[in-house]
Amino acid sequence: MSNIVSIVTSISSIVPSIMMLAKAFSVMMGIYFTGNSLYQYYVLSNPNSAKSMSNQYQVTAMGATVQLIVAACLISFAQDNSVQNIVSSMFGMDTFVMPAAMSYIKDNDLSFSQIQQSLGNAIENIMLMVGSLAIIKALMLARRISLGLSRESYSHVWIFLFTGALCLNIKEFASILDNTFGFHFSKFFY
Repeated sequence: MSNIVSIVTSISSIVPSIMMLAKAFSVMMGIYFTGNSLYQYYVLSNPNSAKSMSNQYQVTAMGATVQLIVAACLISFAQDNSVQNIVSSMFGMDTFVMPAAMSYIKDNDLSFSQIQQSLGNAIENIMLMVGSLAIIKALMLARRISLGLSRESYSHVWIFLFTGALCLNIKEFASILDNTFGFHFSKFFY
């Protein structure tokens, strides 16, 4: 039991760094997509300027607009309260607190309830990271679909958004499963 707890808690300790990296990546991609969509609007308004652009994809107003919306979402994702907005819009919570990263503690110092609590915090941290990355993946996929670079449909985007929101709200989702089916998943989190 202690090996699993130490592995999960050590993985959980790097989650804040990965979240900061994902936020930096989303800002850089958002700035690039903003510039690219403005250039696409310029190409649409000046037909002679299309000769300087590579023929990788067809420039359309819908593709430029979706790319600009995705850029705005990616840039706003880096704000500290963006995850809180997703949580509050889905489950009506007012606050969002990322659990503190746990450190390794010797086995003889821990009771079963402390091991359970530290494992719950570690699982919650990992699920927050997975949910954030799923939302970024959904936004990137929406951009690729709108530009005609992907054969996938928008249903894949909705699947990534929905699973990302569920991962961000893992405690509430576990409570819903507890109340509906009686599985008692939420004992890890409370």
